[in-house]
Amino acid sequence: MQGLVHLNAGTLDEALAVVVGRRRARPAKTPFIVSLAYDERTRELIVSEARHGARRHLVPAQGVWPDIVQIDGRRLQALVGKYPPDQGINLMVEARQVTVVFGKSRIGLPRTDHDRPAIREKPPKPDPRLRGKPVTPPDPATKRVALADTWLFSARVPMPQHRTGKKDR
Repeated sequence: MQGLVHLNAGTLDEALAVVVGRRRARPAKTPFIVSLAYDERTRELIVSEARHGARRHLVPAQGVWPDIVQIDGRRLQALVGKYPPDQGINLMVEARQVTVVFGKSRIGLPRTDHDRPAIREKPPKPDPRLRGKPVTPPDPATKRVALADTWLFSARVPMPQHRTGKKDR
């Protein structure tokens, strides 16, 4: 055994809902890898997306945890969602798997960082459309008014000054 933490099942389920998203009716073909880390100072388990770390959620927990463990978040979410939300569960880290312990039941989920290298967190690439200074449109209060301007509606509405009759030609 490398590590064991005790936490609330409902709190972990809420954290996985934030990080992974809603549950699917059918399992996805590709895993959604989440990183689990433990901060001993604040006594919180950090659940985050492994690829970019954009979505993080903190779960109060007590125990000992190794550095960073990566696991399929959808499978963990489906498993933790079956336990009563007001009960405590234990997450036990072993060399090849993370075991969820509730009462006498033990269910193991394989670690994704065991047989292949762990995913390193990279910041997301900036959007190329957002380069340069932002352009602000002119303020309509200080703008010169043109005769054919239409402001508060989307279509041109005929006005008396726009009418041209046979007399005007």
